[in-house]
Amino acid sequence: MAGLSIVLLASALGWAPHHVIVELEPDAAALVAAPLALAGGVALEPLLPQGSALSSTHLGRVFILVLDPSVDPAAAAAVLAAVEGVVRAGVDPRGRGADVIPDDGDFPDQWSLHNDADTDVNAPQAWERSTGGGVLVAVVDTGVDASHPQLAGLVDPGWDFANDDDDPADDHGHGTAISSVIAARGNDGTGMAGVCWGCRILAVKVLDENNEGFYSHWVQGIDLAVTSGASVINLSLGGDMHSPELETAVTAARDAGVVVIAAMMNDGDGTPYYPAAYEAVIAVGATDRRGRRADLMSIAGWASSYGDHIDLCAPGLELVASSLTGGTEYWSGTSIAVPLVAGGAALALTVHPSAEPEQIREALRVTATDGEGLPSEDVPGWDPYHGAGRLDLDRLTAVAAEGFADGDDDGVPAGMDCDDADPEVGEQCPEDPGPGSCGCAMVW
Repeated sequence: MAGLSIVLLASALGWAPHHVIVELEPDAAALVAAPLALAGGVALEPLLPQGSALSSTHLGRVFILVLDPSVDPAAAAAVLAAVEGVVRAGVDPRGRGADVIPDDGDFPDQWSLHNDADTDVNAPQAWERSTGGGVLVAVVDTGVDASHPQLAGLVDPGWDFANDDDDPADDHGHGTAISSVIAARGNDGTGMAGVCWGCRILAVKVLDENNEGFYSHWVQGIDLAVTSGASVINLSLGGDMHSPELETAVTAARDAGVVVIAAMMNDGDGTPYYPAAYEAVIAVGATDRRGRRADLMSIAGWASSYGDHIDLCAPGLELVASSLTGGTEYWSGTSIAVPLVAGGAALALTVHPSAEPEQIREALRVTATDGEGLPSEDVPGWDPYHGAGRLDLDRLTAVAAEGFADGDDDGVPAGMDCDDADPEVGEQCPEDPGPGSCGCAMVW
């Protein structure tokens, strides 16, 4: 079949200089060998290993065509798109981990988990139900320092796709910080506490020492996470170019029962970043200590991005996280908000292990705390700046404990509903809403 025409859009980080992505028709590899060579190709490598979790999708027919260094990838892709047997040809975009701003400092109070202003995620209440039960969370990022005191013994080694070796050690710090927010050992008298300290981390390195990486590596990392049995995938990264392969990867992961969560990124505008903008992904923004959308554009050059695809937000300003020096430091950005939600999803799965990804998404949204942002942005219900609101782990795990049921179909799930058999009674008790009133297990 004739190749499809392609449109190349500018990307802030460009694309791979010496290879392109090629999708072939079934059994077309031999047919296109000569044209690929004429276009400057020197080697054709499968994107995914045969028999991997996502190889049954069209990704099983996607290849990385290594080019002669003298060949321009965009020009080669345009030529290859017209070759018989080629379904699609395109550049391999480059993206980055969501920008973060690490700050030096002594061990801080973890305000994101609990604070007197109640702009936190209510972690202590959720921990009364579960602190995690072995759920595997894949951190697809810059790697993980598995020797860090807060993470030692909790990390399963995956693969380093950025350097193509079996050691996904962190050479930047981003992935270690993300992992600690999810699963740092808690209640041990030292350091910090992760959201789901009974969880395990699968270390998958797809970003280099500059916190940048190719989409093809992200796809490979997502495939490895699904193949390895991860229940949640944390993607604190993004790029501004759409990729059919990346979209297929996150969709196939979701369809395989994996919860996929990604960062809205930190441009402070409505520019869509991928994979967060894909329908299969739970997209997360960041809030500050006042519960408002994090906006430090005027003083620090970043703000939580917004858009029609945002699901919810979580604290993302000055969060304590593990550092490569063995201690802790402050991190900010949507990047560090994502692991709060990923850890929350893992907690919900320990309470209700059979939950499907879309049940987790809906529960995250319906249990979120709404209405704390600026009046111009945070309108009642969903809005493009905060999504459904700020993550609430107490409500989330309460709803999970009830199996995400809504017995009276009033839109308020059991665990939040004062009377789940009466559609006229919802979240608020009709009179004197004190603890335990009108049969409530809890009053929000």
